[in-house]
Amino acid sequence: EMEVPVWHVLDRNSIEAYVSYITDSDSIGAIGAVFPVIFFIVAALVSLTTMTRMVEEQRMQIGTLKALGYSKMSIASKYLLYAAVASFVGVILGTIVGSIGVPLAICGAWGIMYEMPETIIQFLPLYIILGVIIAMGSTVLAAYLACRKELATVPAVLMRPKPPKAGKRVFLENISSIWSKLSFTSKVTVRNLFRNKKRFAVTVIGIAGCTALILSAFGIRDALGGVVDNQYGKESGVARYDLQVVLKDGQVDYDNSSIVKDINSQDGIEKSMLGYLKVCTGFSDRSDKSMEIDILIPQNPAIFQDFIDLKLGKNDVPLTDEGAVITTKLADKTNTKIGDTLTVSWIEGSKTFEYEVLVTGIVDNYTFHYVYMTPYYFSTLINSPLTYNYLFCHVDDSFTTEQRAFLEKSVNELRGVNGSVFTTVVIDNVNNIVNTLNLVVLVFIIAAMSLAFVVLYNLNNINVNERIRELATLKVLGFYNGEVSAYIYRENIFLTLIGIALGLVLGIPLNIAVVGVVDIDQLTFNTTLKPLSYVIAVIMTLVFAIIVNVLMHFKLKKISMVESLKSVE
Repeated sequence: EMEVPVWHVLDRNSIEAYVSYITDSDSIGAIGAVFPVIFFIVAALVSLTTMTRMVEEQRMQIGTLKALGYSKMSIASKYLLYAAVASFVGVILGTIVGSIGVPLAICGAWGIMYEMPETIIQFLPLYIILGVIIAMGSTVLAAYLACRKELATVPAVLMRPKPPKAGKRVFLENISSIWSKLSFTSKVTVRNLFRNKKRFAVTVIGIAGCTALILSAFGIRDALGGVVDNQYGKESGVARYDLQVVLKDGQVDYDNSSIVKDINSQDGIEKSMLGYLKVCTGFSDRSDKSMEIDILIPQNPAIFQDFIDLKLGKNDVPLTDEGAVITTKLADKTNTKIGDTLTVSWIEGSKTFEYEVLVTGIVDNYTFHYVYMTPYYFSTLINSPLTYNYLFCHVDDSFTTEQRAFLEKSVNELRGVNGSVFTTVVIDNVNNIVNTLNLVVLVFIIAAMSLAFVVLYNLNNINVNERIRELATLKVLGFYNGEVSAYIYRENIFLTLIGIALGLVLGIPLNIAVVGVVDIDQLTFNTTLKPLSYVIAVIMTLVFAIIVNVLMHFKLKKISMVESLKSVE
């Protein structure tokens, strides 16, 4: 007497864990496609500055070699080879860290969420070759550009010291109300800053890149961490309930349901709402994207707002009998607007059901995709009465983890219950994703800080070497070590502050781009950065700037006045 069974064939994309793993992998891969661009740009600028300084320091050697008859290419080959070897060593170290260290760290973090097999380390030739080409190309090109100008000069000029740049009036001098109030040292600092425009630009860009990277790294954390707060926050979240209970049999009425009464009688249940929840597929002819959605229908729409807060921004969105309310990301992915229709479909047995739903509202939501309807609208849609299969409950906030576990066990033991789940389980799952990407964020923060250190230290070192005679002269004139250091510090602090300000501005669109790249279908990220992220990005950049200045102080103390002043002779 059994009916002929119906087969439903599902591929691996129907397995939640598989899809989740792929999503996480794609997110980290997407991050890896954005950040290296900034690193390479700043690295190329630093390489250009470094090689330029190196060539300028050896002007006399270059002039001597030219005078002895060496060709331009043979002279330039020394610097080109130096740049190539240095970048090649960097590529080797980066390949080892990137191919072994980072994958092991990420897979170790993923062990929190997934049962991971042994990590197999692979060296990907395409990426390594690409890294070699970009890294070596940028450094060797920087060396060539640095050599080209010097090699075009005649030997007699090269064998003389390079004359210092002539002082120029700066734009601030035209504003007498400000310029007249500056002290002598402040005026000197302003003029020195604008005397070497290349150093000014490279320092500011380097610091700005570092700050922007740190800010966007913390922006990823804010975006992921905000999902939990925005969706399940007790005061301002979308989902206000604490417990979902799946009922074995459909219930017609809340007041006359024995199983609802049994659940409500449990210690800790403060309030509940009967509802209907169905997983189906949503799509439209305006988009080729189909989404897995949950149709959610409250038995009593009058109390629905106590359990699900339907809002778009700060405005309440009503649930009416004229149509359905859908969530923002579902609307975006299916290109659906208010007044459009959305097709929802599901399979029951051997039949496929498909209905056109009129969209009357769009609301904020941060996890998964929902279509909300009133019982009346859904019943007219399917032309059938509705029975309810879920109970959404508020639980006493003072309940401990142990009390909640006992409550869940007690509810599950009731005869009319199929199972139950606390929203804390969903929160834990989202937090696991956040914890996984925290390691990636840490990697980028360390890389960004290393970049800041290299940029600041390198440029400060170049700055001191360029002005060694100037600084020695200050010592001869009686300046103390602290005053000589402050002479350089003022410029560094000013450049650092400008770089930080620019980095904070650039960090906002960079954060939006990065969060957009790591987009996950099941989650909606908030691209608004928290004030604390700005503060941390500023503090971390300043800390490294202070460390570099302290290191420079010890170098400035060792300047030999006599040797520096007679270095030309």
